[in-house]
Amino acid sequence: MKKKYVSNTRLFLFIKFWMIALGLSCMVIFPGNRSFAQPSQILFNIPAQKIRTALTAFAHQADISLIYSQEDIAPVKTNPVFGIYDPVQALGILLEGTGLAFQKTGKESIAIMKHHANVQSRSVFRQSSAHEKDGFPPRNIPAEGDVPLPGKILLVDHRKDYVLEDILVTATRIGETRLQKTPLTLSYFDDESIAENGTESLRDIDLVTPNMTFIKQPKAISFYMRGVGSYSPWSGGTEAIGITVNDVYTPKDKAAMVSLMDVEHIEVLRGPQGTLFGRNTSAGMIRIMTHMPTQSFSGYLISEYGTLNKFGFEGALSGPMVQDKLKGRLAFKKSFRDGFFENKGPDTPETVDDENLTGARTMIQLTPSQTCDFLVSGEYQRFENHGGTPWSFENPEPFVAAGALPWKPLESLATAPIDGGERHQTINKMLSLTSKFELAQGIYLKSITGYFDGKTISKAVDETGTSLLLYDAKLLETDVKSFTQEFQFNARWGKWDLLAGFFFLHEKDASVLDIGLTYDTILEYLQSYGTCGDSYAFYLSGTYPLTQSLSMTLGARYSLDKRDHFINTEMAQNHGTKEAPVYLPWIPTAYYTETGAKTWSDVSPKLGLEYTLTDNAFLYGSITKGYKAGGWNMLLALSPTYQFDPEYVWSYEVGAKTDWLGNRLRANLALFYYNYNDMQISTYGPSPERGSLKVTTRNASSTKIYGGELELSGHPVRELTLGVTVAATFGKYTSLAGTDLEGNAVDQSGNKLMATPEWSFSSFASYVMPVKKYGYVTFSSTWNWQGEYPSDPLNAEKYWIKPRSIFNARVRFETLTGHWFLDAYGRNLTDKRYATLIHNWSPLGLIATPDNPMWVLASDGRIFGVQMGYRF
Repeated sequence: MKKKYVSNTRLFLFIKFWMIALGLSCMVIFPGNRSFAQPSQILFNIPAQKIRTALTAFAHQADISLIYSQEDIAPVKTNPVFGIYDPVQALGILLEGTGLAFQKTGKESIAIMKHHANVQSRSVFRQSSAHEKDGFPPRNIPAEGDVPLPGKILLVDHRKDYVLEDILVTATRIGETRLQKTPLTLSYFDDESIAENGTESLRDIDLVTPNMTFIKQPKAISFYMRGVGSYSPWSGGTEAIGITVNDVYTPKDKAAMVSLMDVEHIEVLRGPQGTLFGRNTSAGMIRIMTHMPTQSFSGYLISEYGTLNKFGFEGALSGPMVQDKLKGRLAFKKSFRDGFFENKGPDTPETVDDENLTGARTMIQLTPSQTCDFLVSGEYQRFENHGGTPWSFENPEPFVAAGALPWKPLESLATAPIDGGERHQTINKMLSLTSKFELAQGIYLKSITGYFDGKTISKAVDETGTSLLLYDAKLLETDVKSFTQEFQFNARWGKWDLLAGFFFLHEKDASVLDIGLTYDTILEYLQSYGTCGDSYAFYLSGTYPLTQSLSMTLGARYSLDKRDHFINTEMAQNHGTKEAPVYLPWIPTAYYTETGAKTWSDVSPKLGLEYTLTDNAFLYGSITKGYKAGGWNMLLALSPTYQFDPEYVWSYEVGAKTDWLGNRLRANLALFYYNYNDMQISTYGPSPERGSLKVTTRNASSTKIYGGELELSGHPVRELTLGVTVAATFGKYTSLAGTDLEGNAVDQSGNKLMATPEWSFSSFASYVMPVKKYGYVTFSSTWNWQGEYPSDPLNAEKYWIKPRSIFNARVRFETLTGHWFLDAYGRNLTDKRYATLIHNWSPLGLIATPDNPMWVLASDGRIFGVQMGYRF
């Protein structure tokens, strides 16, 4: 009854939400004091969107023809048009700030062209008094017959207009550049593709990003890119893949846990990025850019209902607060669902691996003049669940003999008999101030100030995954606070395009653990540990044109890391048995205290060449050094900790970005070779002296990695968009000393890279079908396949993650105006269950043989749902 009641309640909330939204939208669209439109006036409903689709909607609503050159239409977004206007007024609002002008060429046709400076200097613009009458500020509307048409004009038949849209990125940090002319290997996802791919959080991004995998854990998510990443949330080290939100650095792995809320686009950069970003980008960078405040009132509401009692809503409101000076934006999101796995343990939640997300972000942008701009942002996100799902390949006999409930193999996961009440909570709070100044013509200064406060709390954790209380982590808490300040200077000096920057980070993280082991002996650990440090970085990058087609990029970064750490560990031996423990006053039988400090520094250069072969072919190559600071192994330390050193990488990369068949086919290729020294590798391993596992990060003295990515996309016909990616990564630890499953020293040189499949593929398809005068239906699907890879550098047979395929699909109906849309989706349609992480617990004596790994974290299962949205 409980599940049925919860399901009905959430369905009622979904219906009630949209009844209210429908009523409010009708009040906005059809206010009682507004008269019907005059014959020359039209009710326009065009939300902010990509310019090509906006022009299509405008042409349909105004019932006119638009004439423009394909080359003139840049990949920008338009302003929303909402209200009753004549077509000229509406088009003026739509195109304001896009760099486009227009002119009526007849009663039923309008020509659109670039807004050239010489046109404006001739004062061919006139003010429209109609805007003042409707309460809008005056806008520049071109007078009929004044604007010259470009030399090559196309009458656009939208049934035949199916070229690939150009994409603008900001990854070079010197302003917007075309993706096809940017000498970086990156994947770009805008808000539309994020929705079509079903990307809800960063942990979904690997399904559509070449050479990227993730390791799922209840309290953390770790990414690997081209064979390089950070594995352990307990390590006293730093990250290899940087994550920024609106260019504000987010430390540790906390940002990966939360949802993607009100995101405008995501850029995933592969390879070292030290000369462009200040810290922790030796493997790559994930840049999340959210929607900015708008000068016109706009926003959206989305509600969702799905299987597993999934219910959620998301929305945003944006608009002016003081016309042309102050504007703001508020975004919010709430989402929750039950878990994928039934829990048969006594007195426990009915399911595990559930989710509950709450988030909000507010932004205020002040533009006092044309030469300065200030953006203040505050964000709060909370993520809660009842654990990932530990699993085993087979029934460990000691568990069954001790009375554990039976379970099924990984291949047919149906139940997860976990004992009681495991809970995880991650709370992130972020504040930032971004200031931009134009010091002189072509000279810009940007300041980015950020504060991050992240906390992860885990309670009642039994990582054995059984119905017996064998491993009782009463409390695991990690608190991370950081302050960042970055200054960025852009200028053109002669022929040089220069970027210079300074980055400062002050970061503190502290952890508290209370862990009990109750299988063979009654042990309990109390530990607190943490790090504190300052990081400084100076970076410089400049591009110089050697010829009209060939350019050279030179760059360097100086890094200085100062860090210290502390450890306090106590262990107590109680009495009794696991069935009847006798708890005495806390008397430590072992304890350990340690403090220490270390300073590291590095200079990382970069040399790049870019060559424009033709207008549709761009070649680039680079030699770049990457660096990541060292740290300490501190989890449950009872003896002097093992310090691991910084890692260094020399990256050699070449690439080609090409467009074919009149911009209907796009093919981008990148090849890379990495030479790592002292590569940091984090693994779980046995610790017989503690009777538990330990997390160890150590250095592999030498590692070689090579591979590549091929990304294809095209428009075979206007209604159909196709995309394919092929990725390959090959590598091995050429020199690595480690331990086997019994804790014995072993040479692991020659072993393959952990968490890195040698081959992976993905594909995307989208088909748009017009529905007469009502709108469009879009069918989209994604497929991702990853080959097998080891979960640990040891490469033991049962530590390999098997190959897997994931299918997602979505059907969307969108009204012609773009206001309303309705989605039906399915994720992981074949209900493929696979391991994302495998551990071994043989040192506890829980498993008969040390090569039978017991601790396995399973992936998400299948889910269906519907979404309904309204944009204005």
